[in-house]
Amino acid sequence: MRCCPTCHRVWAEANEFCPSDGVELQEITETHDPLVGVVLDNRYELKEILGAGGMGFVYLAKQRGLSREVAVKMLYAERTRDRQNVRRFRREAVALAGIDHPNVVRVLEYGDGGGETPYIVMEKVRGLPLDEVIESIGRFEPRHAVEIAAQIADALGAAHDAGVVHRDLKPANVQLDAEGPAMHARILDFGLALLAEGIDGSGTAGDRLTRQGMIFGTPEYMSPEQIKGQDPDSRCDLYALGIVLYELLTGDPPFLGTTNAAVLGMHIEDQPAPLSIEGLDPV
Repeated sequence: MRCCPTCHRVWAEANEFCPSDGVELQEITETHDPLVGVVLDNRYELKEILGAGGMGFVYLAKQRGLSREVAVKMLYAERTRDRQNVRRFRREAVALAGIDHPNVVRVLEYGDGGGETPYIVMEKVRGLPLDEVIESIGRFEPRHAVEIAAQIADALGAAHDAGVVHRDLKPANVQLDAEGPAMHARILDFGLALLAEGIDGSGTAGDRLTRQGMIFGTPEYMSPEQIKGQDPDSRCDLYALGIVLYELLTGDPPFLGTTNAAVLGMHIEDQPAPLSIEGLDPV
């Protein structure tokens, strides 16, 4: 990640100079971050980076006036060149804003940074991404795995009631707070969400950014219907939840392969290995 010290846009690709204004880009590191101290729309002061992915990145920020900590998610500058990416990003904010549930992160605001830097302001939640927790501990005790899966199921139920299908449920999109007396899971990322008619404010079917037959999702967690390019519905999320529960219990998703194509084929042709957990009550 590199940042332009003039326009403060962040680029994921290895550019030497900012394509927007020609200024030499600066590398964002733990000891040097040109974005720290930048204030978005005179409201959100960026404090430190929390994480980054393929489409964008998240910063801890302080909301001026209320002096509260929030999380600010932004798109990489090169991603904003494709207006469909920007529309999908806004739809993620709309999807999250329409769901009121303790196991779904709350959206506080959507902004466009003067038309240059779209961002979503969300509540700051404690914990770690669930995939990192699984990688650290290997697998969960069955009672804890069921507790986490039940919370995710409740969150999905609220999303489906609100007319939203997630389409990309996986441990990396779930935050787990295990510091309190009970574990608390929250779904964070609705970047590939499918919205029902009218929810996106268009008055038409919410997902006109993906054509029929296009495949979106993560291979290890995709339903056979998604893989075949069929129109997804809430059942795709339930299939993904089953895979997440399997991974919570065993430490790995049921289908792993050397290529994405191999994994996709396994969902259609293969059966997952039976669970065998020492000490598990079969009742």
